[in-house]
Amino acid sequence: MSYKLIVIHMSPDLDAVMGVWMLRRFDEEHCGQAVVDFVPAGTKMDNAQVAKRGVVSDEVAHVDTGGGRFDHHTQELALERVCAASLVRDYLIEIHPELEEDEALARMSAFAVEIDHFGEIDWPEPNADRYLFQLDEVLKNLKSVGKSDLEVVEFGGLALDAVYGGFGVRVEAEEELGRGIEFESPWGRALGMQTSNDEVIKFGQKSGYVLVVRKDPDVGNIRIKAVPDKKIDLTEIYEKIMSLDPEGTWYLHPAKTMLLNGSRKHQGQVPSKLSLQEVIDLIKSAK
Repeated sequence: MSYKLIVIHMSPDLDAVMGVWMLRRFDEEHCGQAVVDFVPAGTKMDNAQVAKRGVVSDEVAHVDTGGGRFDHHTQELALERVCAASLVRDYLIEIHPELEEDEALARMSAFAVEIDHFGEIDWPEPNADRYLFQLDEVLKNLKSVGKSDLEVVEFGGLALDAVYGGFGVRVEAEEELGRGIEFESPWGRALGMQTSNDEVIKFGQKSGYVLVVRKDPDVGNIRIKAVPDKKIDLTEIYEKIMSLDPEGTWYLHPAKTMLLNGSRKHQGQVPSKLSLQEVIDLIKSAK
């Protein structure tokens, strides 16, 4: 079935926006050119309204409204742990079974379900300011700064492209973490990794490692980062590295918890000739 028109409710929330994004992105053959229109929440576009838009009823998908396939506001689904986005994902898996293995898409769908069921009420400090930076809150507040419903949908689609990309990197980082070299540093448990995925550094630190070393196997750059507020000083390691690798471009951050050889923020730097194991050994020998 090709959908030429996707109908969602006015003042669209994350669930509705994600449903539109999923259809357009993952069923591009049938929905890639679909336009979006809006109705009051809980209603659907009648045949006369549909005809005015130059389509027939079978070419219309109602998402998060209208009581159809992609709306969970029905008597049958009222108590189920689903939302419009998760129903769209179910449909996409039917026509593209390989999407069932898409971990990034599964996690995004699960987040939409949690938000739609007000699961954030049980989060730590649920009224903390940091949650205002979440996409669901941003979409909601776009209306308060004068953006139209269509602008919310288009902004949300672009943002969800980025979120999906981020989840892909995150899933890869989780897999990479299990292949790292765990070792004991002077400050506690540390991890060394040879990977081009820079996300492993933060992910490793958030997983309990006080220090993470990453060497890019393609470029050769090395990044050493320690968690803040642990009285960690990488000056000794910096001095030892400079004596062994004077040609490499190394930068010791003023906080003394980051020792960087190459950065996406600074092009043209010389990668280190040192191996990951050599750097690990230097760190282990620090006092």
